[in-house]
Amino acid sequence: MTTIGLGLGNLRFEPQQGDSGNYMVSVLASDGVYASERRSTFNVLTVTGAPSTPQGAGELVVSITPNPHYATAKLTFRTFQPGLVRAILYDMNGRRVRILEDRPMAPAGDHEFLIDGRDEAGRPLASGVYFFKVETSEGSRVGRAIMLK
Repeated sequence: MTTIGLGLGNLRFEPQQGDSGNYMVSVLASDGVYASERRSTFNVLTVTGAPSTPQGAGELVVSITPNPHYATAKLTFRTFQPGLVRAILYDMNGRRVRILEDRPMAPAGDHEFLIDGRDEAGRPLASGVYFFKVETSEGSRVGRAIMLK
């Protein structure tokens, strides 16, 4: 995938049976003068026989990238049926920091929310560990986000 100009790109990897192994993703950004490269490796241990695009309800899979993050991060997940979508960010003490999304009737599909390093009042968040909870009509998941300054 190549993105040129002031664009954003999305990369999705959905392993199929037989795709077990180590993978590396490398992202190179350049403004023509300076360049920066980030690499990430991951290991696919095993792939079940489940289809990559399930019919009906599927398991709720939530990811946050990058993690740890400096200023902004992206929280992404996919729903397979319309319904509730709620995403909330909490601090280490369990206090709500920010409601990222709260829709009682959201469409099925890919959902993406920006964590911009600010609380509900617009104040910058301190460095530290934060937790997010994503609730949908298909289930809920809790994850961890690390904010660095």
